[in-house]
Amino acid sequence: MAAMGFGRFQLLMTLFAGAAFLADAMEIMLLSFIGPEVHCQWDVSGLQEATLTSVVFVGMMVGSQVWGAVADTHGRKTAFLASVVFTSVFAVATALAPNYAALVALRTLSGVGMGGFHVPFTLLAEFIPPGMRGQILMTTIFFWTVGTMLEGALAWAILGHESGSWRLLVAVSAVPMLFMLAAAPFVPESPHFLLARGETEKVEAILARMSRVNGRSLPAGKLEADGCRAGAVRGPGEGGHSVLVGATPGAYSVVEEDGRWGAEGPGAGGGLRGWAERRRGDLDQALAVSRPPYRGMLLVLMTVWTACALTYYGVVLLVTELHASVGECVGDRSSLTGEDLRDIFITTLAELPGILLAYLTVEPVGRLPLLGGGMGLTGLFLTVAVLPLRRGGLLAMLFMARLFVLATFQIAWIYTPEALPTGVRAVGMGVCSGCARLGGVLSPVLSVALVQGGARTAAVSLFALACALAALAATRLPFETRGRGLPEEGDGTSYALRPVLWFWRGAGGAGSPVRAGLDGAAEGEEGGGGGDERGGGEGGGGGEMGGVRAGGVLGDPPPPPRPFAN
Repeated sequence: MAAMGFGRFQLLMTLFAGAAFLADAMEIMLLSFIGPEVHCQWDVSGLQEATLTSVVFVGMMVGSQVWGAVADTHGRKTAFLASVVFTSVFAVATALAPNYAALVALRTLSGVGMGGFHVPFTLLAEFIPPGMRGQILMTTIFFWTVGTMLEGALAWAILGHESGSWRLLVAVSAVPMLFMLAAAPFVPESPHFLLARGETEKVEAILARMSRVNGRSLPAGKLEADGCRAGAVRGPGEGGHSVLVGATPGAYSVVEEDGRWGAEGPGAGGGLRGWAERRRGDLDQALAVSRPPYRGMLLVLMTVWTACALTYYGVVLLVTELHASVGECVGDRSSLTGEDLRDIFITTLAELPGILLAYLTVEPVGRLPLLGGGMGLTGLFLTVAVLPLRRGGLLAMLFMARLFVLATFQIAWIYTPEALPTGVRAVGMGVCSGCARLGGVLSPVLSVALVQGGARTAAVSLFALACALAALAATRLPFETRGRGLPEEGDGTSYALRPVLWFWRGAGGAGSPVRAGLDGAAEGEEGGGGGDERGGGEGGGGGEMGGVRAGGVLGDPPPPPRPFAN
């Protein structure tokens, strides 16, 4: 991939993956608008309205495993296309739901389809040169933000004009998936997947196409394996090679037999048997990350991820539920006014400065201060939101809470793969991703059921409490990762948790988050950096292991653009 560089081919792949995240964001944001309308049309309770959102996340949990297995056995492209078709069918069918029970069933099935929307992120990661991978993958978060803003604008334009207008909103929200289906025939299969199956002719055809589109020449030579790094190009008389496709160490090797290429080694077999072998390997890795020395750090990261997802989704739903007009009905439709929908749209704009905050401070400030400080500030703004504020004040507090929780979630996406060693990196990310889904399931219970039950203060206070606990937990993380290379098993890295609030020893003193970040940067410079490969080469899309398996027992982590639930 390094020989191809970043050109028009990768740009088109980035746009395709971004379209998937945009569609995903629109489907997620749609949940905050459907609930109040259904509440009035079918007279459902607050708990039933909350269930309508929770079942989507449950479906995503199931879908990530289903589509992960399909991606393992039939390819990334096949898995994603199938998930888009599946989601499109049930998303459009949602607009025709005759009653509440049918609506819940259809949204659950839509969630199952959305569980495969992380696959394009994995596919994109396999086409980006290592030195640019982190930067390019980070930019895809903007597509998520565009999706949330677009959905808010559509709701503002469509809802409230007539009974059942939510059905039109559901149908229009599915349009981006049709564009993805139209573009899908031009998207190539993963060279990594094809090489693992021994289909080197197809890999060479994809690389040739990439070189033509980018206007670059392929290195002379042929595809061959070099140790655990599959997919190298070795030119005549060269002693080294340029890696084209990465692989999980020990996952497979490519050998030449009778003039043909084949794959052998653990997990390389096709069909049900090969899939079962890979699942057993995933289980072994899952058990490894749950043991010392990683257990404590993983528990802290699980706390942070759960609180981030719980709070993000909670704030999205609270923006609707906390408006005074919500809960009342005008005939069989909600009394959400144009002013209410305008306010909801305004809060979606908080994600733009949130993304910029994460992007501009992650390197100068470091990860640990942003994780703890971001969750602390989110909790602070939510605490103020408990007070009897006027409409403008409440909107401002929710705007700031959404800004900081989104920024913090992006930092968690960066820190987690940087902190975990290679052998447990992908599985650890899968565990954290599962915690994010759990937060998505629980958030409607607090932000919808409790608020409609008259417990607004309790609901917002619980979100603030979750942020405070996550902020305290983040202070115990063992080390700053800025400027450091990726850790490996046996390299002497200590994963022992720090004492709670250890940083009070001094903002610039030994052990402080600021000093830890500076020391980490100095170590990285002395050791040769490792920044680019660290941030994207293995961190993006679950790294070496996540790139090979798009599913796994716990599923690959969804792309940064989905801080929410894939």
